[in-house]
Amino acid sequence: MLINEDHAVSVQYRNVCQSVTHEIAHQWFGNLVSIHWWNDVYVVEGFAKWFEYLATDYIVPEYNVFSEFFSTQFVRYFDYCINILHSEADDLDEKDFSFEGFIYSKGSCLMRMLHLFVGQNHFLDSIRLFLNRYSYRTATAIDFWACVEEITNLPIKKLVHSWCTKKSYPVVQVKMIGYDETTVGIYDLELKQMSFCRGHNQDKKPHDKKISCHCIRTSDLICDTKRNLDLCQSIDNNDNDENWIIPITILNSQSDCLLTKFLITKNQEIIHINTNSSLQTEEQSIDNEPVTKKRRSSSLTSTWFKLNICSGGPYRVLYSSDMLEQLTQAIIKQELNTFDRFNLENDMYALAMGGFTSLVDYLRLLLNAYVNELDDELVWKDIESNIIRIGTLLEYDKQLFDFYRQFVICFHQNLYQRLGLTSNANNELESVARGRLRCFLLVILGTIGHDPTIISNARERLLIYLNDPSATVLWPICAIVAHHASDSDLNNLFKLWEQCSRRDDRLRCSYGLSYIQEPSQIERVLNLFSTNNSTNTNNTNNNGNSIRLHERIECYKGFCLSKQGRYYYQRYIEDNWLSLRTSYNDEYLEALVRETFGYFSTKDEAIRIEDFFLSYETFHQKHKINLKETPATPCTRIAVHLCLDDNELLSMNKNSLASPIHHHRSIVPNKVKEVASIIAHTTRTRAALLERDRDDLFGFFQSNSFPILSLASNASSQISSVSTTQVLPSCSSALATSGNKRKRPVSLLNASNSSQPVRNLLASDTIA
Repeated sequence: MLINEDHAVSVQYRNVCQSVTHEIAHQWFGNLVSIHWWNDVYVVEGFAKWFEYLATDYIVPEYNVFSEFFSTQFVRYFDYCINILHSEADDLDEKDFSFEGFIYSKGSCLMRMLHLFVGQNHFLDSIRLFLNRYSYRTATAIDFWACVEEITNLPIKKLVHSWCTKKSYPVVQVKMIGYDETTVGIYDLELKQMSFCRGHNQDKKPHDKKISCHCIRTSDLICDTKRNLDLCQSIDNNDNDENWIIPITILNSQSDCLLTKFLITKNQEIIHINTNSSLQTEEQSIDNEPVTKKRRSSSLTSTWFKLNICSGGPYRVLYSSDMLEQLTQAIIKQELNTFDRFNLENDMYALAMGGFTSLVDYLRLLLNAYVNELDDELVWKDIESNIIRIGTLLEYDKQLFDFYRQFVICFHQNLYQRLGLTSNANNELESVARGRLRCFLLVILGTIGHDPTIISNARERLLIYLNDPSATVLWPICAIVAHHASDSDLNNLFKLWEQCSRRDDRLRCSYGLSYIQEPSQIERVLNLFSTNNSTNTNNTNNNGNSIRLHERIECYKGFCLSKQGRYYYQRYIEDNWLSLRTSYNDEYLEALVRETFGYFSTKDEAIRIEDFFLSYETFHQKHKINLKETPATPCTRIAVHLCLDDNELLSMNKNSLASPIHHHRSIVPNKVKEVASIIAHTTRTRAALLERDRDDLFGFFQSNSFPILSLASNASSQISSVSTTQVLPSCSSALATSGNKRKRPVSLLNASNSSQPVRNLLASDTIA
């Protein structure tokens, strides 16, 4: 009932498994024990979301489902930095409540953080205690955290309060200040926590900061806690409520089997790590330095320390330069698992874009540590996503972008040598992850790298699609052709879109069409996506060719990956906002703005975003734009509806109105305004970041640290030297059927051992 056995692929089986296990979890969390009110829904939904990944990994470990957790829930946690998990019951009206995405992403990450920190046994014992104590009753979130605290003897309620009632998320700055000269294996680390949204160098006054990622007012970083006495009853009055209680996990090269766990509660702490035994902490004194033994310089040791093992907590770690260098060497020697390599790279990018470090530092990390990265989809998918986002920033400086193109080609040489343009014709068992990784690679090299061989082969493949209806359409091929399309290429793409009989093929073709660069055709494609969708949910499309709402957002993203596309996409949204507003709910519009406008990178774009979403009433007059009124939703009618009270609504003839009545609905929802405000600030930050790092980027690209650029003139030919004589079974070979039922045996997923460290961590109950 949930899947078509004749046409399903492994990703669909994984999704069904997750959906089923999620709802099974609700038989306990939600049914056996129900929530007292909707403000506690993040506990039951967070548990069910985390449980679905645990259960799916247990049932089909070949799917390596934890990798999917990182690329979705974990990454989204940071996108939802302004959304607070815990709110008071009096502040939440049942009719206004909705199951928003942040409830699942932030709730599951919170559950995972506690699960990994307290250990498998304590976590399961806490769940058993909670279910037995409150069976066939309602319970609050505090009841659950009290059970965990009772089992673990840790300040769980205080910890959860610090994570559930604050906006933003913490950044932990760490540096090694030396190690004991007289004792082998004693190291001193200094840890300092700060808020990501307040930006770097938080000791300075706001006007002294050149770069700030402060996306909300300082006074808004902490929600009103006057009524949160039960949740934070164990908090000492002397504690700084601006600090998080952060579960820290540390792994080091001297004892890679021993995981050190502890909590930091202060703004700044010094910890003493004995790699041969236990750990001690010492609070940093303001007036007096802590008593220490004679120390050697930290630069004399080659021991590396990795914080936040397996990305256990949703916070960022900012390493000192010497510690980062040691971790770089650890990656080169393959001493870090997949999740830790992902964590280090993902943190470095976020900190660079937040102004905590330089873009050069991130690019240098890629070049030094990840150029020989294994064919792991999780790590490479995040790298490719970040490379695209950096490209959207640098393309406003042509000379700098030309250097960046050369960097992209050279950085991907080794990966291209391993993957090639197509799958090996003799390797019918190629993993799905490897096929998807090739897709990312081709898009990067074809659209940013402008590699001529890949562009030529994409055009050849497009002709194969047109002549062979049975061929599986791949979106990277369509994207590359659309990005460099001639008139004949455009005709072929639209012809392919019209003749696709399978819904998935048409959808992949749509993804590719969004990479188009021709201005006159951009508007055509945007209108094509809109007219191809029915807003009537009861309307069924028998041919299955309609683009669903969440898929349309993915299609729109392609336009936002180039400055040309962003220009026309932004104006398309402005011109059609009234139609979008009356057709879709607030949550969808918030997701649309969040997922697409986040690629904008100039101050002018930031100003226009703010003018439109925050000052809609005066936007069109300011920018001298004639508003397009659709017959279904004239703006004058909407303005009238917004001013009606209940008595007027009852007394008037609704049939005489040309559009539906949307009572008490603002033209721009408050959720969208809030997200747009953050995006506008982030856009300004990106623009300031480029201005700050421009000279350093030029220096990096032209320095001896990047000697490969001396071969820039023939970089493309080096990529092209890979044999591509096999005609493109490509990723589609991984989709070939092996019978009338399942498209791919589970064993062909070729899951890596990257899930194993998570299982080891879950089995560890050691808390120092």
